[in-house]
Amino acid sequence: MSDTEMMDDASDMTVPNLSNPEVVDKFKAAAEIANRALAVVVQAAVPGTVVVDLCALGDTTITQLSEGVYAKMKIEKGIAFPTCISPNHICGHYSPLASDRSLVLKEGDLVKVDLGAHVDGLIATAAHSFVCTANPQQQFTGPIADVICAAHFAGECALRMCRPGKTSEEISQVIQDVAAVFGCNALEGVSSRRHCVSGQCSPL
Repeated sequence: MSDTEMMDDASDMTVPNLSNPEVVDKFKAAAEIANRALAVVVQAAVPGTVVVDLCALGDTTITQLSEGVYAKMKIEKGIAFPTCISPNHICGHYSPLASDRSLVLKEGDLVKVDLGAHVDGLIATAAHSFVCTANPQQQFTGPIADVICAAHFAGECALRMCRPGKTSEEISQVIQDVAAVFGCNALEGVSSRRHCVSGQCSPL
């Protein structure tokens, strides 16, 4: 196929647009799957649980929930991003091989969970950070509480700054400023991205 023919094919492709109710519904379905799978994983993440088992639980849950949506349509759906369980010093996206059972959650671990689902290629991701404990009523102080608060308020500030005219550099600076208030450091090498759905990109 020539370059011209490839360009013609690309121009004929329909870009998913949020003005299309079907696109919105598929995004909502993917988000529902991701949120429900996230809740299942968080509830199961108790002291003594093997990390790779939690990853498998998240992936299995996404797959099973996906089977129940748009069942009469022949579309792809399921895992868009593998379930990752990242305790303490592991900054994120830790999804070990099935044979690696070396990492086990302990009381007081700071755990980050992230995963993603898709319906017809339309992706929803979800993440949550929490302290692994056998006593959900227990309150934590010190560095663990500081980093959780820093992440929460930095995220809230970044969300409010996601509007036309703002740059990713400005948002990154706010994140660093909030982290400094809590005596924490923002992770290096983690970049913001531009997300395109309707053909126009906006920074996230």
